[in-house]
Amino acid sequence: MLLIRVQDANPITDANFLFAEFINHEADLEFKPNSLTIIATNPTLRFIATLYISKSFCQDFTINQTHIARVSLTSFIDAIMTAAATRFDTLAITLPSAYIMILTFETSTPSGRVPQSHPRALPMSPSLMVDFPKPILAKHFTIKAECFRRVLAELPLLQDLVSVTPTGSEVKFSNEFKEIILSQEAGECTIMGYEGCVDTQFKVVLNPRMFFLGLSSKTSTSIWFYRTMSAGSIMAVPTCRSYAMYYIHFPPI
Repeated sequence: MLLIRVQDANPITDANFLFAEFINHEADLEFKPNSLTIIATNPTLRFIATLYISKSFCQDFTINQTHIARVSLTSFIDAIMTAAATRFDTLAITLPSAYIMILTFETSTPSGRVPQSHPRALPMSPSLMVDFPKPILAKHFTIKAECFRRVLAELPLLQDLVSVTPTGSEVKFSNEFKEIILSQEAGECTIMGYEGCVDTQFKVVLNPRMFFLGLSSKTSTSIWFYRTMSAGSIMAVPTCRSYAMYYIHFPPI
């Protein structure tokens, strides 16, 4: 059995728009007993973007076994936009079969929840499970969202590759043309576990630049960076809602 009901559909809607515009018109939905993850990939991009929604974010959450399938984000967005005129209170997601997803938009009444529009059936297709490398939690740093936007605005677009070098006191973002240093003393970043470390540099590709600018607008706090066990890195962007977070997975470069 699979049932997910959320009162706040904004994180799902925002991710669908962001992923469809900049990454791919399709995405994988990974259903687990404790979470729902939207996974967007594109072979021309050097990262994988995900939105992780915890069970705790949902009003109802019943998933008995892990399942992953691909869905059209265009159809998902169209269903939400059509239902928006009904001023729905909750979005319910069910899977009556492995490759059919039903979206039901409901409103609350004294007698209970009432569907405000006809349920939308979205076809899904088979997909492969994605195995993401584990982060190294003992070493990480955070930077303020406005500082990340400064990095995006000031680093020239002439080169995709960005070197990131954390130390015990600062984080440097650089390419062949410019470097930007964020200081822990100035309150621009917070660094954990890099004291006395050498060879801490790693590389990321922050393009499409507008995707990362849009992503930074989804949070009012800080953006987290982790290294992974496979020598890659992860950027974590908490949304303005608890228990919903974007993760951008960068492979080793």
